[in-house]
Amino acid sequence: MPTHPDDLRDWDFVLLTSASGIANQWQFARDGETVGFTAPVERARLTNDGAIAREWAVEGRGAVMKSLWDVGDDLHAGTLRIVAPEWRCPDAPVHALFQRTQYMAPRVRALLDFLEQRFGDAAQALLPFLR
Repeated sequence: MPTHPDDLRDWDFVLLTSASGIANQWQFARDGETVGFTAPVERARLTNDGAIAREWAVEGRGAVMKSLWDVGDDLHAGTLRIVAPEWRCPDAPVHALFQRTQYMAPRVRALLDFLEQRFGDAAQALLPFLR
């Protein structure tokens, strides 16, 4: 298992692509230290579909940078593992967008409360995978 992001340089990768390009520039942080890593495209499978990227990683075709929300079930099942778990990637917040009015509909408040509880519970369940 790698202990530093540089230890990934000889691995195979699954990289996501979009109109902005290939997402092969990864950032890792630990104890105030930030390290950039460029996943080599020549040893990567490319896809613009996040579900396919997850599937390829589960099949062992390469390391992938995915959100914990996307791979939480795989972590619990043991079909994926976090490499170098003492290194963290930047957090990406989750937002609920809604039209704010003077009187919020009870169903909107109920949905927001539900989402807050559900994401909070899911986050707690994923903490054991992080160091």
